[in-house]
Amino acid sequence: MADHGTRRAIAGVLVLAAVVAAVMLFALERRKRSTAGKGDNPVVLVLSPAHGDADVAARLGAALSQHAGLAVEVRATPTRKAAFELAGSPTVDGGILPILDYLLAHQEYGVGAHLQLVRGRHGSHDVSGVITVRADSPITTVEQLAGQPVAFVERSSTTGYLLAARLLQDRRVTVQPVFTGDHAASIAQLEAGKVVAAATFAGDRAGLRVLAETGTVPNEPVFFHPRLPPATRDRVVAAFTALAASADGRALLARIADATGVAPIDDDAYGTVNDVLAATRHALVDLVPDGRDLVERGRKPPPPPMGQ
Repeated sequence: MADHGTRRAIAGVLVLAAVVAAVMLFALERRKRSTAGKGDNPVVLVLSPAHGDADVAARLGAALSQHAGLAVEVRATPTRKAAFELAGSPTVDGGILPILDYLLAHQEYGVGAHLQLVRGRHGSHDVSGVITVRADSPITTVEQLAGQPVAFVERSSTTGYLLAARLLQDRRVTVQPVFTGDHAASIAQLEAGKVVAAATFAGDRAGLRVLAETGTVPNEPVFFHPRLPPATRDRVVAAFTALAASADGRALLARIADATGVAPIDDDAYGTVNDVLAATRHALVDLVPDGRDLVERGRKPPPPPMGQ
């Protein structure tokens, strides 16, 4: 059995090894950050499943690499949860997430918005919410929805739930919520007469009419981690912008949740979403799928070195 001096020596060696490993890892991380986009150290972006699959990710990575003159890799994910976790990884430099997921990533990981997706022929920077009813519905006021079944997408949907929830709360109207999972399903429920109204995004829909406008929120952002050197980030930002200048680029953007381009934005613009959350008394962490679990796991300290 080792004596006290031997045990102290072994413990000292283990501590020294842990310190050396930490220093080496820090130096390696610094090197990776300073050389991001070069050789086998690409700028890595994450793409939520709402914004594209593996094919879209591969094409977007190739297009951004060409326009930026850098190595850019875009990683698709099968779930929102996986996308959020990847956004917090030290090997990922940015990406595109749904608005609420982004806001939680901003809160937990310190990422920041630099661009936003724009849509439509005129490049709309915002998405508007509405409560819609059938064209032949006798309902003409929001107050008439009281006690009636109303379709919502899910609690993490801005136009499909949160904006409408704020309006109903402001009008002191309580309805029977029917959560459908997506906008198309909500509209289908309304058309079939299973609900009397549906909360969704604004748009022309035959056989339906808008009962009330519920407000607007900015489109989702393209974000970057502050660890990415600004000069490298700016080249990727410029590459996104350049995509909208060509027919091929616009076709690719259209596959990213029907985007037609990008526009500059900062995090102040997303204060309106936080206002909606506050008004409806919803905690951000409770609206992102598995948000509390993700945050708790992300905040856990790493295990101590062996021998400690």
